[in-house]
Amino acid sequence: MARAARLHYEFDLTHEQVATTLGVSRVKVTRMLKKARETGLVQISVLTELSLFMTMEEELCSRFGLARAVVVPEAVSHERGPRSAVARGGAWYLNQIVTDDMVIAVGLSRTVAEIPRWLGAVSPTRVRFVSLVGASRAAGGSARSPYLATDALATAYCGTAEHLHAPVIVRSRSIAEELILEPSVAEPLARAAAADAAFVGIGGIEDRADRGWAADVPSSEWAELVAADMVGDIAGRFFDRDGKLIEHEINHRVIGLTLDQIAAIPTRVVVTAGPPKVEPLLVAMRRGLLNVLVTDATTAKALLRAAPIAQWGENVTSDVFALRAEPLTAERWAPFGWLPVRDTDPHDGRSRLRFTLDDVHLNIIAHFTDEIPHVSNGLVCQMLFRHVTHTQALMVLDNDALMVVAAPGTTLAAPGDLGALAAFQLGAKDAFVLHQGTWHWGPFPITADEVTLYNVQGLRYAEDNECCDLTTIPTAVEVFPRA
Repeated sequence: MARAARLHYEFDLTHEQVATTLGVSRVKVTRMLKKARETGLVQISVLTELSLFMTMEEELCSRFGLARAVVVPEAVSHERGPRSAVARGGAWYLNQIVTDDMVIAVGLSRTVAEIPRWLGAVSPTRVRFVSLVGASRAAGGSARSPYLATDALATAYCGTAEHLHAPVIVRSRSIAEELILEPSVAEPLARAAAADAAFVGIGGIEDRADRGWAADVPSSEWAELVAADMVGDIAGRFFDRDGKLIEHEINHRVIGLTLDQIAAIPTRVVVTAGPPKVEPLLVAMRRGLLNVLVTDATTAKALLRAAPIAQWGENVTSDVFALRAEPLTAERWAPFGWLPVRDTDPHDGRSRLRFTLDDVHLNIIAHFTDEIPHVSNGLVCQMLFRHVTHTQALMVLDNDALMVVAAPGTTLAAPGDLGALAAFQLGAKDAFVLHQGTWHWGPFPITADEVTLYNVQGLRYAEDNECCDLTTIPTAVEVFPRA
């Protein structure tokens, strides 16, 4: 097979010429060359970044707040099935982002485990690959252990590998609590939590047998997870339809990163495909557990068909309304107020602060994380306020924050009214003015315990501080940072 491959691909011999040289039939040469490609002996690269599914990828990013989507063709004719096609997409994306001194965390996934075989010839890079979760007791080589995949990735890039030498799930919570204090476990976990990127898979409720969870999760516990509304898992952390970690003993026995730790990694890549993955993907994207998706066209189409259920700014479940924050721009902020401009700007002075009670007041205020409820990687908006007697000007002085607003005159009394809400992500020195009567919540901090604000407001604002209690609406408003 290797000789046939070299004769054909290196020396441009036709199939018939290769057959004559090797003394075999042309049909056998065709079969050998096909096998050489499938086994990775021959790897063909097309030197272009042009996507085959650019429109679909852009739509996935737009609808679900992703930083990047990579869509590969359906691979129903591929002998190894869609997993290999998606792994190829994962290998392509990995090669796009890998740089010297990068740390990449590797999860427990059969698809991620196939990425090394599709990397081809890559440039040596000082990159560290570290396991972010322990290994399964099930058989299956790298499919059930991140160790072999981590080693193979490090070998391909001439980098280094670091392993988490522990089972993915241990017998009891007390064992898990002791084990994560061991340096051989604690140190790799700390490096994985601080990684620049993570490559993981995602599981669904049909995956107990398919993914090998039967060796780690007894059938009785699996039934309890399903009864608790489990829809999927990432790295052995099982979550429900709201993306919340299920309060079950098994989630306290996992040796690996938590969902919150994974969500804090800057580049979070999920590499997966198939109908059972659609629902867990919708939930995970809404919760910000990934910001890069590598999947096939069939799965991408299914996700986009489900967009009316999962699109940001619409009801994701019957009792949750999700908002993804957007950047603060003058055009987008116009319904709610205006943004200060430089004194040299021709528009300077066209908008004015207004205080009908002649009570303009300047002070420094702060909001804290413990003022409001939280969900995984997001905040819960329960009350909005407005002032009709005066405008309000604010500037963020230090940490990133989220704010929710609705235009003056908006009625917020039923789930159908929530589409009028908008969320913005603010950073240090972002300044804005609220129109008289603009409903507002926050800003509340997302990267620290406190956000400090420069505030110009009516001194008698307490006499003009109308409240809209969203808890009276049977739909929770959950707000998430930009991907």
